[in-house]
Amino acid sequence: MFPFQNISDYMGCFKKAPPLALAGVNAHSRECGECHEEGMFGWNITTDDYGTRRVLNVYSSRVEKVWRARWWLMRQGDYPLRLGVQFSGERMLDDIFLWERVSKKGLENSVDHVFYLDITGAKSLLPFAVLLQRTENISLNRCHLTSLQAFERLQRLRSVEMPHCSGDFKIDPLGSGENVMYLNAEYCGGLTCSETLGGFRNIKKINLKCTNITAVMFLKNSKCLESLDVSNCWYLGSLDGLSGLRNLTSVEARYSGVKNIRGLSGCTALEEVDVEHCEKLSSLDGLSELQNLINVKARGSGVKNIRGLSGCIAMKEVDVRECKNLASLDGLSGKQKLVSVKVWKSGVKNIRGLSGCVAMESLDVSQCENLISLDGLSGLQKLTKVNARESGVKNIRGLSGCVALEEVDVERCRCLTSLDGLSGLRKLRKVNGVYSGLENIRGLSGCVSLEEVDVESCYGLTSLDGLLGLKNLVSLNARYTNITEVCALAESFSLKKLNVGRCGSLKCLGGLSALTNLENLTATSNKTTNIRPLSGCVSLRTVDVSGCESLTSLEGLRGLKKLTEVLAKWTLVTDLSGLTGCVSLEIVDVGECICLSSFKGLSGLASLREVHALYSGIKSLKDLTGFLALETVKVSGCKSLVSLKGLSGLPRLKTVDASRTAIESIEGLTGCLALETVNVMGCKDLESLKGLSGLPRLKTVEAYGTSVPRDENLNDCPELKEITF
Repeated sequence: MFPFQNISDYMGCFKKAPPLALAGVNAHSRECGECHEEGMFGWNITTDDYGTRRVLNVYSSRVEKVWRARWWLMRQGDYPLRLGVQFSGERMLDDIFLWERVSKKGLENSVDHVFYLDITGAKSLLPFAVLLQRTENISLNRCHLTSLQAFERLQRLRSVEMPHCSGDFKIDPLGSGENVMYLNAEYCGGLTCSETLGGFRNIKKINLKCTNITAVMFLKNSKCLESLDVSNCWYLGSLDGLSGLRNLTSVEARYSGVKNIRGLSGCTALEEVDVEHCEKLSSLDGLSELQNLINVKARGSGVKNIRGLSGCIAMKEVDVRECKNLASLDGLSGKQKLVSVKVWKSGVKNIRGLSGCVAMESLDVSQCENLISLDGLSGLQKLTKVNARESGVKNIRGLSGCVALEEVDVERCRCLTSLDGLSGLRKLRKVNGVYSGLENIRGLSGCVSLEEVDVESCYGLTSLDGLLGLKNLVSLNARYTNITEVCALAESFSLKKLNVGRCGSLKCLGGLSALTNLENLTATSNKTTNIRPLSGCVSLRTVDVSGCESLTSLEGLRGLKKLTEVLAKWTLVTDLSGLTGCVSLEIVDVGECICLSSFKGLSGLASLREVHALYSGIKSLKDLTGFLALETVKVSGCKSLVSLKGLSGLPRLKTVDASRTAIESIEGLTGCLALETVNVMGCKDLESLKGLSGLPRLKTVEAYGTSVPRDENLNDCPELKEITF
């Protein structure tokens, strides 16, 4: 016997809609069929904010099919129906009558139902008048309307969405609906309302963004209102009418014409206020004593003071960025819950108003040109991040005692000469002082957790004193400074990345020998004569000593097994023996090393992929014989180079640039089966391309300025696309 009590288990066996023979057995089976993910005849049983319902979502043109399936519709009456119907196109008016017939039939059979109407492109709502009587939610998309009279006194209507509707109309009729709880009429440019209107008694959320309303007095009786958005309402001068609305939690009026927000007084539940870019707004009066207010955004507004926030004891976030008329933060003092303050690019001259804000975690006063100190922050024990870049601060002693501080950014603070105030902050991890006026960094002493320091382009900085003993330091960028030595890093055993490039006064790298975790070193264009202190940096992966014109040897790198890249351009190195034993080395660049005549010293480096020696003194490539991983060789401008012997048969070689050299032959490329690009441009003594014949992957040959006959071809190179003479 069929176990009807377990029929839902049978329904779950079907991936598609259950068969009618099963679903139509009895009322229970019909319910199980509609609970299936695919439903029955498009019907599904779902649960929303208004309870459990039978739901059908269709295009209006499918009304005939719904009519033919009315027998199914009428047999199941345990749950009310929700008919979601989309009307659009030229024939939608023809469908309305048929849907009225469906609704009437349901009423005759005591089937409770409501409509969710989705209407696109309508020019009037009057044809929908009958359906609107049973409509709960309606969405009007890009309709052109002249009246909302059809909405008057609709008792079932709860939600109205009508964004981007054109035409001139008033929303007054909507206010007569006792159950309307949600209204979205954003971007309805012709929407207005009567200031004396007193409807919308049960509305909870209303969005009138980018409309032409001039007042919100019509909401004075909306005791249930929780959220209001009147952003971009240029003609709105005030928020009068909202006073005393005790359920209001959020107000957005950004880019509006409001001149004051005193209308928010008495909104005791208010949590968020957004008046960004309200240029006519001069104060925040009206918010005082709102004890639930958490977040205020007034960026780019005309506010001159924020004393209106006094008494807002729950305040957590304040944003007054770009408030040019704001001179101080008076009004925030003693806020026990204030966590974040953003004052970027404002006119503040001091931040003493933040004293006593014991929960403060983040402060942004960047580009505050009138701000000369950080006094007011001292002792804030939860402050973790301060951004004061491009401000006028002359000292940061106000940060003393901020024991939780982790990040400080004083980039481009030209008047700041020291970091005094940071000393001993044991949780400080990151300091950015790029392009600032720093002359010393002794203020970093005792910052035992410091991981990253960036003082690039601090031209007045002559010493790294202050970093000695910082064993957790991971990254230091002191590029373009005038430091003379790096001995202060001797105990920075965690250091992985060091950039002291373009430090023209740097004379040696002494102090780095014990840094076994150092991976990347940039020490370009300085007065260093040797790099032997690097011999103990066993984790080194990349080294750049380009432009060190006094450097004659790479001794110090010998045997570093993790080293993958060495850049030593524009140096006076005479040989590469210092690279012996660097078994992981992949890239070597010794361009313009005029004292270097050979690649002797690279022998046995099986991982070498690229060799760059442009405009160097290289005379021979014989030392590259047997480098099976080699892919790129660039020796352009090597005037003493007369042959490419040494490259023959290299199986992975793809690119060779020997332009502007003295080579007379390229037979040294014979057997380089992976070769794709060859550049011998400007090699005046080269008379033949013999050596390239038969290379299966060769694509491009540049031979402009050579003596190779123009009629010479490489027909046996199947992938060759271009030869330039």
